[in-house]
Amino acid sequence: MDEPSAFDKIKEVLRAIPQGTVMSYGEVALRAGFPRGARTVTWVLKTCSEKDGLPWHRVVRKDRRIAIKNPEGHFLQQKLLESEGWSVDETGRLVR
Repeated sequence: MDEPSAFDKIKEVLRAIPQGTVMSYGEVALRAGFPRGARTVTWVLKTCSEKDGLPWHRVVRKDRRIAIKNPEGHFLQQKLLESEGWSVDETGRLVR
């Protein structure tokens, strides 16, 4: 049997993020076995999240801020996280 690819391992970790929980790009990479693979996580999310139904909105920067610069994407991620119990403070950081 073939060994799972880095993308497959990262997608497995992403699928396992529970509702109401967030992880940083680096945490996802580390759990997938790629301690320096945060950029690979970004690439997986950009290329696979929509078609694979990955919970992309649960991945944030290590300082618990939304990384998306596009205003529409930022707003959508914020709304999805708010629907799971998160708030965003005046500095843009996720809080409970």
